Amino acid sequence: MNPSRDPGQSARGKQPDPFSVTTGRANSLGMSKRDLEEFLDDYEAPEAKRQTSGNRQYNRRTFRKLTIPLQLLSPGGGAISMNVACRNVSRTGISVLHSAYVHTGTACTVLLPRVDEKTILVRGKIVRCTHLRGMIHELGINFEQSIDIKMLMKAGPFSDSFSLERVDPAELTGTLLYIDESAADRRLLRHYLRSSNLSITTADSGAAGIARATDGFDLIITEYNLSDLEPGAIIKELRDRSVKTPIIIVTADTVSATPIRANQVSAQAYIAKPMDASMLCRAIAEFLKLGEVGNAALSYMCTLASDHPNAVLVDDYVNDLHDLAKVLDDGVQRNDYKQCWAKSAEVKGTAPALGFAGIAELAEKAMKMMVASSSVEDATMDLRRLVKACELAQVQRAA
Repeated sequence: MNPSRDPGQSARGKQPDPFSVTTGRANSLGMSKRDLEEFLDDYEAPEAKRQTSGNRQYNRRTFRKLTIPLQLLSPGGGAISMNVACRNVSRTGISVLHSAYVHTGTACTVLLPRVDEKTILVRGKIVRCTHLRGMIHELGINFEQSIDIKMLMKAGPFSDSFSLERVDPAELTGTLLYIDESAADRRLLRHYLRSSNLSITTADSGAAGIARATDGFDLIITEYNLSDLEPGAIIKELRDRSVKTPIIIVTADTVSATPIRANQVSAQAYIAKPMDASMLCRAIAEFLKLGEVGNAALSYMCTLASDHPNAVLVDDYVNDLHDLAKVLDDGVQRNDYKQCWAKSAEVKGTAPALGFAGIAELAEKAMKMMVASSSVEDATMDLRRLVKACELAQVQRAA
């Protein structure tokens, strides 16, 4: 690929035009905004909610939209376009309302409206078609690639925007640094995470936290207000010291100017005190489970056998990956699309041949998200996973 070209623009050129439907109706059901709200209010009443599965993994968010363009794809290459109403959305799928039955397994694409008034085209397939009442059918669509929900809806910094609906603490692994002057809150966090497999380090001041953070952690959680630093200043201090670890802010001050100030620092998430055990675990899982930081050690390790012809090149390539991580991280910090794309493509193209297929997969995911969203910002989480993997690349080879 010519690096001077914008790959996002190239990909957008290949995407189908926004699905044109000229029926004059907002959706296939002919529902008005009022009709949709009344129907969903009634359907989602407590007696209907009891039918919801208790095994759902990803948190569904209300996303009532009168018009969502949907295109159903046939195996022969044909396509049927329509507008459907939307009920809710999650990281991995969407629920829409349509006027007819659709076979499960049908490939499709949906055009989702983003908060910045752009759109994102997402491919998926129909995994569920449920008759609700009259001619109303609910279609469950699974996405081929997970999306960042924050692209689709505005939310305050302290709103529940985490992807997983429930998390077993025992599934959490990795290293965590918690910075808080309150001894009670430090004990509370350890209590909430007592059944996890996290290695937890605590610090009782900003200075102590900064000193410990340079040891390297998978995740940092810090109180926003620390008496030895200006509010939120610890985050700038950590970033100035090249600590790129994801940071979660916790604070009891959610009603003053703190949320506004918090959005001006480079934290990845925010939790209001008093901390809730479930919320805390879901927040941690966003980075250590979905981010594959705590569970992906094998992805960072060379899988070539010692007698493989390419094995003699691995030592130098590990050093290359460590250097590449710095360049890629710089691109993320500067929101440089071309630099992030070029370095991700470099990893995707070379890493598998040298025994790092896991890192190449992370690079491919980052590239797909960049193309889908046409931005670095919306692909930040995937890019940071790739940076982390390159930083932790190991020489050890498979036997």
